Amino acid sequence: MKSIVAKNMLIAAGTLISAAAFATPGAHGPTGGLCSPDHDTSSNGVWDCVEWTGAGTMTGNDNHASEGGWFGPGGTSNANDTFVFRGDSALACPLASADCTLELRGQVRVNTETGNDLSIKVLDGSVSGSSFLCGSINISGFPWYAADTSEHDVFDNASYISSPGGGSEPNGVGIGNFGNIDLSALIYNISDGHVHDVEFSNGDPSVSDPSYFYFNSVIYEDGSAHSSQGCSVDGKLYIADGVDDINAY
Repeated sequence: MKSIVAKNMLIAAGTLISAAAFATPGAHGPTGGLCSPDHDTSSNGVWDCVEWTGAGTMTGNDNHASEGGWFGPGGTSNANDTFVFRGDSALACPLASADCTLELRGQVRVNTETGNDLSIKVLDGSVSGSSFLCGSINISGFPWYAADTSEHDVFDNASYISSPGGGSEPNGVGIGNFGNIDLSALIYNISDGHVHDVEFSNGDPSVSDPSYFYFNSVIYEDGSAHSSQGCSVDGKLYIADGVDDINAY
């Protein structure tokens, strides 16, 4: 009996050692359940947990991630595992404007080891609509990244947006600039552009309402030089496609 117990203990120890050897240091993959109650308060003041719900998630129930690598609703970093945000968006340029539907697909990373902030990258997107201009719009340059509002030049894997200090509150929106945007429409060709003050909200008026991104900015080029062809984007994109809600705390 003792030999069987000892053998089982050795097998268990070996399993733990093997798992540790392949784990990313400091990373914790998404798991079932929601963020613990202490996260869901404005007094927490930092972003250190993201939770999401809906049939399109990795268990079909409630899930959360506290830190680690990039993830989508399925809990993986696979390029086809993305949160989808979709909504009405107006593109206005000096010679033309149109109301279209903008869809962006991306992933999130929680960076509690490096300062309680959130990284967001957009892996793909599309524009649709019935107007001729909507049909002519092409967006590319992916991945796009979110960075602090002070950043106008570098948008990469290390970029992040800072916690607003209690992200669970409806008015506790995170604000950042998005960059690496390529856009073509009719005679306009924007390369390596960025937009200012994009808002992420857990929901308004209640955190239980669908989360969204709100864009309302000129599309700038040449980084800090802030040159522009006069085009701007204005729209609100809501969480979609099987994910009912996603909240940062």
